[in-house]
Amino acid sequence: MWLKNMKKIYVILFTIVLSGCYTEFEKRSRILEEFVEISDSTVFFPNQNFFTKDFSIKDLYCKWINSREEEKTIIKIYRPENYKEYKPSRFRGKINFYENGECEYTILEPNDGHRYVKLRWRLLKENPNIINLYNENGNRENSLRIEILKPELLKFVWVN
Repeated sequence: MWLKNMKKIYVILFTIVLSGCYTEFEKRSRILEEFVEISDSTVFFPNQNFFTKDFSIKDLYCKWINSREEEKTIIKIYRPENYKEYKPSRFRGKINFYENGECEYTILEPNDGHRYVKLRWRLLKENPNIINLYNENGNRENSLRIEILKPELLKFVWVN
C-alpha cells in the first residue's frame, strides 16, 4: 500500500516537473518573438547620466556578479561585486561595465577554466533597454535586454 502511494507521488512530481519545463520553453519562445530585430544604429553616452523611464545608465557602471541562487527563469540576476559574499561555486559569471564604453565578462572554457572577454557596449537608439556588445573588430558578439537596473540589481535576458 505504501509503495503504491509512493509511485503515485512520483508520477505526480514527474508531471509537474515536465509541465514546468514546457512553461519555461514557452516563456523563452514568447520573449524571442517579442524582440525587435537589432540594427546597427547604436549610440553611446559617455560620462552622461542618460535616463530611460526605467533606469539611469550610471547604475550600469559597476562590476556585477551572477547571483544565480536568486534566478528562477531565463532572466539573469546580477548583483554588485561587493553586495554579499557568495558560496564557492564552480563558475559564477561576472560582467563589468565601464563609463568609457568598454566592458568585460567571464566565459566558461571547455576545460572548466574561465577568462574575461573584453568588449565594447552600446545602447540601441530605438530601444535603450537593449545593449549590444562588440568585439575589437566592431562585430556584434552578443546583446542583452535590461529588464531591471537599480544600484544593487541588474536583471537581463541574453538575446541574439
